[in-house]
Amino acid sequence: MHAGWDQFPYDVAGIMKNPGYRQSVVQADDLPGLDAALTTIRKGRSSSVVFRITSCDNLTYWCLLAGRAQEGAADAIYGSLVCIEDRLIKQLDMESPVSADRPFEGQTGDDVAVSTAELVGLKRALSGHRDLHGRLEALCEWNEGQLFEAVLFSDVKQDIGRVEVHRAGAAVAELPQGKSYPYDGTIAEMIVSLDLRYMVVEDTMESLKPIDWALFVPHGIRSYFAVPCFEQGQIRSVLIFCSREASEFSMDQEYFFHKVSEMFMDGLQA
Repeated sequence: MHAGWDQFPYDVAGIMKNPGYRQSVVQADDLPGLDAALTTIRKGRSSSVVFRITSCDNLTYWCLLAGRAQEGAADAIYGSLVCIEDRLIKQLDMESPVSADRPFEGQTGDDVAVSTAELVGLKRALSGHRDLHGRLEALCEWNEGQLFEAVLFSDVKQDIGRVEVHRAGAAVAELPQGKSYPYDGTIAEMIVSLDLRYMVVEDTMESLKPIDWALFVPHGIRSYFAVPCFEQGQIRSVLIFCSREASEFSMDQEYFFHKVSEMFMDGLQA
């Protein structure tokens, strides 16, 4: 995949494998689609996405990634990464130059990366709901089970040492709405004590955290991605994206889930 990139001013391997480096060079609007495409590829499915890199001299490089995981190689991608020009994007008949909304030949809709256009769709879905439960349900309906199967909202009440958990999604339908847990030992407490930007658990069945066995395992949740929300230096809540499959989430999705969480919190009625 690296052939012909000798004169390219950025580290191609770093863009593919290093989330921090990728975030520093890829345009912010295009990161969700690229992160989602790489996650899809690592799961063994084909995917493609168009994204932009802007150099320090304000030159914009349009790049097209199309590939799939290489069988037998845990961190290898079989496919191509090419620089393309604006006229080629028009020939591909893409509605947006920063997304892969339309599948390439041989792909299904499930294989195509989540795009910036779909984040616009999320904003539209959330716009009619200001209450917590309405926004949680809207978030799940927008996702349609593609990236997560359920979502939990931990309302942190540090002053009384409790966390109330609210939910949406069939996978956690039996969890009582607003169930209260002690703050100590929760995801919120661990995020604060360890100064984390997010928390990923690949398999709750292998976890040593009591909250995973109390909250997630009984409902069949095997993996999750948790994003905290802070106000004036204090943790206010944690939005937790859940799956009944192990290893469904990775650090590559940090930007995407932070973006979704920001959109969820913006407009939420206090």
